[in-house]
Amino acid sequence: MRLPARLRRRARLLGLGLVLAVSSAVAACTPASPPDPATAPSPDGPSPVSEIPRFHLRGPAWTVVRTGPGHPSRRLRQANRRAAVAAKRVLTDLYVAAFLDPSNWRTASYDDAFGGFAPTARRQAESREKLLTAGPRAGDRYEEIRPTRGTIRTRILVDRRGAPTLVVSVVRFGAVASGDETVRIRSHGQFFFERVRGRWQIISFHVTRTDAPPEAA
Repeated sequence: MRLPARLRRRARLLGLGLVLAVSSAVAACTPASPPDPATAPSPDGPSPVSEIPRFHLRGPAWTVVRTGPGHPSRRLRQANRRAAVAAKRVLTDLYVAAFLDPSNWRTASYDDAFGGFAPTARRQAESREKLLTAGPRAGDRYEEIRPTRGTIRTRILVDRRGAPTLVVSVVRFGAVASGDETVRIRSHGQFFFERVRGRWQIISFHVTRTDAPPEAA
């Protein structure tokens, strides 16, 4: 997803060295497809896991990048904090809905995952479902998906007054999907937020993804 010129200039201030197109190349290992445990359970086998595993994005406090002299007022500092908290909440919800909620990946229904995207970015995200979610066949392939990693690093670009104008969060996510075979999922994403209709929403993103057996990861 190509960034507009105005965002490329602002992103350079954040020192991110961004790649400006979404990478949709997924190095995927495709295990054999077992019967869907939800529709063909084994009488003596374990019940499929139905609970959402606990997951939190962890990381250092956000960094503010100033474009003018002086220090922001207390009110603007609080606005920066709210922006960072909002970005973290959106991204936590994204990864839970896209990979960890069994009611989503078992039915390949990922609408909840895209609620934090602005309209144009949402259309782009929905067209890259295989990259951003457990995928359309996860319910056939897996019995359980458990998180192994979740980190976030956030930078906030502020205007001359100190008000937040652009939030960029970098997320590293890992999970193990188990079924007849085990697959290790790794996702690395950069997400750009702006205020859209009064809410901080994702307006652009760059994500790479690798799926592989544990011994190859």
